Amino acid sequence: MVKTVKITTDNEISILELSRWDIFTIGAAIGADCTEGVKTQRMADLFQDSIVMIVDESGKIKNRPDNQVASILYGVDMHGCTITGDVIFAVRRGPDYLPPENPELLKFFLKDHFPILREAKEGEESASMKIVVSERKRGKKHGSSKGTGSEFDKQGEQ
Repeated sequence: MVKTVKITTDNEISILELSRWDIFTIGAAIGADCTEGVKTQRMADLFQDSIVMIVDESGKIKNRPDNQVASILYGVDMHGCTITGDVIFAVRRGPDYLPPENPELLKFFLKDHFPILREAKEGEESASMKIVVSERKRGKKHGSSKGTGSEFDKQGEQ
């Protein structure tokens, strides 16, 4: 199991446990069939590290709600473009996106900087991940990914 931080469009934040750190599991965790790693100067200045958001690249086409915190991190106030859908966080090391080394600290840091964030309701994350596992067992295919490539697959199970 690997852990990361998830922020929903309802401004809920949680530690998300994934069975694998691969593109299919990550995409399914945010309801995305096409993911993209997003990093901005604002994020680099805030985190002082190569923290990236994994976003649903097709979120706007799917009419997903705006993600207020992700949009602020993206710089909506400078260019007007929003991030839609749920997001999870990773760390970029070279060409690879890795799970955060200390997701609990990242969650605390985000809650401290964005008071609008609140704890996710107990049990919601585990229910969504059961769906992911059952879809993968049935062989349901998840789409491709732009901008994330095989860097998730390289990580395998951790």
